[in-house]
Amino acid sequence: AAPVPAARTRDTLRRPAVWLGMLTFFLYTGLEVVAAQWSYSLLTLGRGVPETAAGLFVGLYWGSLMVGRVLFGVIAHRVPLAGTLRVCLMASVAGALLLWLEPTRTLAVAGLMMIGFFLAPIFASLISLTPGRVGQAHADSAIGFQVAAAGLGGAALTALVGVLSRWGGLEVIGASIAVLAALLLALYEVFMRVGGGER
Repeated sequence: AAPVPAARTRDTLRRPAVWLGMLTFFLYTGLEVVAAQWSYSLLTLGRGVPETAAGLFVGLYWGSLMVGRVLFGVIAHRVPLAGTLRVCLMASVAGALLLWLEPTRTLAVAGLMMIGFFLAPIFASLISLTPGRVGQAHADSAIGFQVAAAGLGGAALTALVGVLSRWGGLEVIGASIAVLAALLLALYEVFMRVGGGER
């Protein structure tokens, strides 16, 4: 197909789907980094998990993220992407609730692993869905804005959760992760209804 001329940046920023995409990436990266950076403090200082064990659990979180990205990379072209991401986001909410509510220590750690594993395909998959949401002419600029928003979300939301936990106690970390996961699922649903149809 003939290349589509790129739209002007100001025209791209007039599209609601672009702003929804930026907010989605802001929340996604914030959730991923908050879970990575603050779960160790929650486990050790908040719940009395030995430091060595807590370090192992956080390492397993990163490991589950890596395994998830490899696995979903293999099967991505074989499954309906939009529906698969919805299921992954719902599972990440379930994992966040397990981490927060801690019905047992084992289930809380399993919840942390679930967050990592099911968040794994989100970033790259949302990038691939962006042209369908905003239009090919706006895709390059929109993706650039989304990546920038992702970096901002990783820094800003991690700092915010730190401030909140100092004010309200370390259990705020688990609650914040659950709230971010639920907000991300809701925002994904809105994002996928703006622009083109689901794929």
